[in-house]
Amino acid sequence: MNFLAHCLIAAKAGATEAAAHLSRQAAQHLPSEALLSLPTAAYVKRPDQSEKGGDASHTTTKPSKVARPTAARGNPKPSSAELGNGCDKVLGLTEGLIVGGLLGDFIKGRVPPGWPKTLQWGVRLHRRIDAYSNAAPELRRSSARFPPELRRFAPIFIDIIADHCLALDWANHHHEALPAFSARCCNMAAAEAHRLDGNGRRYLSWLIDEDLMAGYRYRSVMERGLLSVTRRLARQHLNGSLLNFVDGALPSLKADFQVYFPLLVAHGRGYVEDSLSKQG
Repeated sequence: MNFLAHCLIAAKAGATEAAAHLSRQAAQHLPSEALLSLPTAAYVKRPDQSEKGGDASHTTTKPSKVARPTAARGNPKPSSAELGNGCDKVLGLTEGLIVGGLLGDFIKGRVPPGWPKTLQWGVRLHRRIDAYSNAAPELRRSSARFPPELRRFAPIFIDIIADHCLALDWANHHHEALPAFSARCCNMAAAEAHRLDGNGRRYLSWLIDEDLMAGYRYRSVMERGLLSVTRRLARQHLNGSLLNFVDGALPSLKADFQVYFPLLVAHGRGYVEDSLSKQG
């Protein structure tokens, strides 16, 4: 999967496990809005960041932090002691999973052992989702829709198309507006960019400057991503066939996405739950 899908899977997996823990401990002390905001900081775009559609050349400015939502008056947020043993392992879990998943695209081989545990889990979650998606019959059926000359590279193309499908149907997958979610994820990742090498930092900076994750709601951004794949693979002669195929097959690929994406989310939640249970 691509950046946006990985971030949302991590957010859903972390929030679900955090909510489950808090409900077992002291969720009755928290209003619903505080419960949702507890695992991660809250970020939104600045007012001067306009929403422009339909053109990959639209410009954005970097996201900025805003204050964390506060609990309702008369219903104070409990302390870690009040939440009970194990609270530390869920506070910040979602943030770690999201950031680890984003940084995980830029590191190969062994997960850095010196990284915080939640970041390590995020990298491993990213890799588990990619491994699962490569083997899942639901995604193989989607790959089989591609013509023979494109089928070898279909899993790479599907990752990009999936982010477009997710962005188009975002309101049915997450309560937070896509631009705000993208800005929040980018801010968190930027704070940990020092963990990457120079190439990784440059690519992450480009992703943030372009507001790429939110941009996937535009067809032009998806197409730019697809053509970047053929360029990296030195297969530009496939561009016409690829774009013509996507023009006709996108409705079917969207329908496939609605089938396989919930399976990826469930797999991610299972991995996080298993990882936390092994920590005791």
